[in-house]
Amino acid sequence: MSQTPPTVKKKSPLGPVPIMILIYGILAIVGGISSILVGFSIDALIQMMDELYESGQITYEDLQTFKDAIYQFGASPSVVFLYTGCLMLSSGIFAVISGAKANNLKDWKISFWCCIAASVLPIFLIPYDLFSAIILPIVGFLMCYQIYKYKDSYSS
Repeated sequence: MSQTPPTVKKKSPLGPVPIMILIYGILAIVGGISSILVGFSIDALIQMMDELYESGQITYEDLQTFKDAIYQFGASPSVVFLYTGCLMLSSGIFAVISGAKANNLKDWKISFWCCIAASVLPIFLIPYDLFSAIILPIVGFLMCYQIYKYKDSYSS
């Protein structure tokens, strides 16, 4: 009765990179879905604030402060939230695919190009969130470089 020794997964040369990509992907998906949900409900919130003002429960200054914050980008707030939500959701999906492939060290090209896509998509947030539009691509391209650097470690 011989037992086969347990298989030990070899340590990835990528270190924490796949896990970091997966964490970003999950956070981006959650943020994207949240933003999409806000985009679908923001018009109802604006209408509710108008009704609160008309009933005297909030002041004109409160209403104006709220509307100034909501309309700060000049576009329809629902369009802004839906746009940013779809970008982040897409970026997150690409990041999860890339992180999963990098974690298993399989399909180098898919891992690399999904990481590139996840890194490029936040650039389109420039009109609405300059910080995210700069920081996320920089960090994303550093992750892409790590995947590229260790492409010989992938099985395919």
